[in-house]
Amino acid sequence: MKRKKGTLEVDTAFLKEIESWRVLLARHMALRESSADQDLANGKTVHEQMTLQRQIHAADRQIDQLIYQLYGLTAEEINIVEQATQ
Repeated sequence: MKRKKGTLEVDTAFLKEIESWRVLLARHMALRESSADQDLANGKTVHEQMTLQRQIHAADRQIDQLIYQLYGLTAEEINIVEQATQ
């Protein structure tokens, strides 16, 4: 992280690394969604499907938080990263 005249600027290499983690996570989610689709086709109810999607989303948020902790990001830095990677 670099500070410039009272603002916080995120290193682009760091953003690329975070984005690579997000890409891996997206691939993982795609595999899980495929599994969820199979579950739905095999008789899973819409409620069970929604529950699975909520669990996946919660796991995604936990992974994000672990990455942020790994790099020791502050709340302000996390906000910048999340805005930059949306």
